[in-house]
Amino acid sequence: MAATANGTSCGPGRDSRRLRLYGASVSNWDLVLAYTEEYATWLGERGHPHPPVRAGNRLPAPAEVLAVLAALPGADLEVAGRDALVLPRGGGTGGYELMVQAPPGTSWDVDAWDEAGSFTVKGNRETAVSVVVALAAAAGQLLIYPDTGAVPLIVDATDDPVEVALLWAGSAPDDWEAFHRLRHG
Repeated sequence: MAATANGTSCGPGRDSRRLRLYGASVSNWDLVLAYTEEYATWLGERGHPHPPVRAGNRLPAPAEVLAVLAALPGADLEVAGRDALVLPRGGGTGGYELMVQAPPGTSWDVDAWDEAGSFTVKGNRETAVSVVVALAAAAGQLLIYPDTGAVPLIVDATDDPVEVALLWAGSAPDDWEAFHRLRHG
């Protein structure tokens, strides 16, 4: 739904030389969006439990995303073009921990991205959830939507990233109702 409404295509082209991942990983991209009334309505129409939308939810600014990535312990940040790569400090296994990509047609050098847009994350699921939970402290509730159509995740700053990542990883990819009922009551 939101993945195509803002011009972001699912499954962006991949350069196989850059796909060696460090740690547990996802093979597809996850889109990160502001959690809005539109999405809550969409879930409600399908009978899925979901949290109420709080006022002030927004897409984080590029500088906020880069600041959270740069603060990750034991990691180095490399930014090139639309890609921000979180690398294990000292080189590790030669792959990246997390890749965060600015929206198509934009960069990390702008003050803000289109509020209706999204940025993407790929790599270590626990690290990705930790980053998005940290961003929620400034931006409000955020939605992580896998480009595969698997169960999306709504996070806020009060979430325990490890607990949420484990719950999400253990959910069936197509059992939205069970996951949201377990997560949101």
